Amino acid sequence: MNTADMPIWMHIVDYLCLIATAHQIFYLWRPVLHDIKDDHVLELAVKAQATIVTWNIKDFKIAKSKFGINVITPKELLNQKGLLS
Repeated sequence: MNTADMPIWMHIVDYLCLIATAHQIFYLWRPVLHDIKDDHVLELAVKAQATIVTWNIKDFKIAKSKFGINVITPKELLNQKGLLS
């Protein structure tokens, strides 16, 4: 596929992969969250000390209290960045 024919989301993913840093995760405290399919998201946020952006705030309540990880909605992120009024 010619890069000019690629959809914008593929360019965004390519860019994120370009600037990303790979990390091995060694946390063995799974399961922690109500939905165990979300534990990998929490593990990565803990490793990177990153904010979790999700519509699923309720399943990540423990992230703030136990790990100090901020959890916000996509709308809150856009507001913080001044992209919504």
